[in-house]
Amino acid sequence: MKEIMKTLKTIFLSSWTPAEKALLLLNVLLFGMLLGWLTAPLKKVIINTEYDTENEEDE
Repeated sequence: MKEIMKTLKTIFLSSWTPAEKALLLLNVLLFGMLLGWLTAPLKKVIINTEYDTENEEDE
């Protein structure tokens, strides 16, 4: 974990322009949103399966 933090610190302290740093942050944010959007159906199935299982036990 310390190596990752050191690498990130090196990246942000390098001689990049503020615009390049903003684009990097935007890319990371958009990648996270895309990954969340792609995995949302899987999470919904897992949550619904657990919910249905609890209802069946009560009956």
